[in-house]
Amino acid sequence: MPLKLYGPAGTSRMTEHFIAAFAEDIRARTEGLEGAIRNGYRVRARDIRAGIVYDSAGVRIRAIPTPHNVGIPAFAYRIDTPDRSVVISGDTGPSDVLLTWARGVDVLVHEVVNMSRIDGRFPGGADIKTYMRTAHTPVEKLAQIAARTNPRVLVLTHIVPAGTSEPDMIKGIQAAGYRGRVAFGHDLDRF
Repeated sequence: MPLKLYGPAGTSRMTEHFIAAFAEDIRARTEGLEGAIRNGYRVRARDIRAGIVYDSAGVRIRAIPTPHNVGIPAFAYRIDTPDRSVVISGDTGPSDVLLTWARGVDVLVHEVVNMSRIDGRFPGGADIKTYMRTAHTPVEKLAQIAARTNPRVLVLTHIVPAGTSEPDMIKGIQAAGYRGRVAFGHDLDRF
């Protein structure tokens, strides 16, 4: 069964290009000694718009447009089940968009950038700090969002820059005014 992938406009096309780019690797793995599952790489990608993108068996998922990079659409997702609610920010700059959607959720999974460790310029000369402050969510802004939405647990993900220590990032969120439970997201974590 193909993996189902939902995303903003361009997701289907991007997926087709990824599969084409890895065609030789896929062939080598499926026809070579590894014996990978034929068609195991298949993806059923679907471009979506804001609103309800899934509603079945008591699970409802909403796509919420968020600001990220000029001209590039991004979505946050709110997932509701009969007994849990989760909001996943996706890539987003600081915004009040999620305040309504994340208020009182069980889990708020949110990206964060540690601005004290960001410096320099992009190859074209643009200031990296300016980009990071607008395309991603600085620690202080995330602390404000979390304080205003009051999730049962705030899970930090998509940490920029990579290598930022977990205790330092959590202390930064708390020092910026959020007193609730904060955790770093790791693969297979359960909250």
